[in-house]
Amino acid sequence: MSRNVNGNRLNLCITGCKSYARDNLSGKMTAQKFNIAVGFLNLTCTNQCLSTDGYKEEIKATSSRGLYQFTLDLFGQYNVAKHIHLMQSLGDTMLSEKQFCQILGRMRLYNYLPQHQQRMLPRLLITDSQINNVAKQYIHDENFTGTNSELSMWMFYNLITGANKNSYLDSFLGRSVNATEISVGMTEALNHRDEAYSWFIE
Repeated sequence: MSRNVNGNRLNLCITGCKSYARDNLSGKMTAQKFNIAVGFLNLTCTNQCLSTDGYKEEIKATSSRGLYQFTLDLFGQYNVAKHIHLMQSLGDTMLSEKQFCQILGRMRLYNYLPQHQQRMLPRLLITDSQINNVAKQYIHDENFTGTNSELSMWMFYNLITGANKNSYLDSFLGRSVNATEISVGMTEALNHRDEAYSWFIE
């Protein structure tokens, strides 16, 4: 399945991750842990676009049959049309360069806030080095750089998912989903429909 979203060709793809660091390898047979996701791969930049209903952070399976069933269950709950609409809608909201810089500054501050303050804000899994990469690619990326000092939230989203590609494998899928949450949440805040992310833009 392929779709064109905001000028980019996206292909439906299935992604899985197995990290042995999460398993008990003491010799006794126990359930193995897996991460799986269904979402879209942006062919313009090979960025992974995932939504929360297309992601399972941890599946415990003792057989390939069990893993197969969990995967089918995930496919059943994933709403392709909703995910496509969500990504298309990101192209309708624009960020000024000043707003972009404000958001990046707040994202940098987030990791240094006291724990009680962080708990009052939406979660942000993007690291400082990835935020730096977003800033760098805003200037240099051929596909998602700002024009006339403006950047669509679709482009912002792809700058974040692009920066996420240097994540360790066991955190990659979770951060991909978080990139979607961040981009959608900030879009809602910019359009005054939801204030949960307003701290990042005010």
